[in-house]
This record gives sequence, C-alpha cells and structure tokens, in this order.
Amino acid sequence: MQQRSEILKYLLDIESIIEELEKILNHHNSDFIDFSLHFISIRAVERDLMIIGEAVSKL
Repeated sequence: MQQRSEILKYLLDIESIIEELEKILNHHNSDFIDFSLHFISIRAVERDLMIIGEAVSKL
C-alpha cells in the first residue's frame, strides 16, 4: 500500500497539470479552432494528459 505522502504527491501533480491545462484553455479563449491551429499548445496538452495518466496509474 502506498504511503499517504506519495499519494498526496501524485494528487498535487494532477492538480498542477489541471491548472496548466486551464491556462492553455484561457490562452485560446476556449476557442477550439484557435487552439487547433497552434501545434505547440496541442503538444503541451498531449504531454499534460500523459502526465495525468501516469500519475493516475501509479495511484
């Protein structure tokens, strides 16, 4: 069983990534077309989702 501090670390990682995703969303004014025209944002979101997935799998 995982230690409480380890679980908390993963949850905080997930929270920080969600905050980053919200910043990307706000940067594009919640406009998917604008977002889809910026490959750097797309790659950032892909990477953030991978990090979340890794954290969840470790939980």
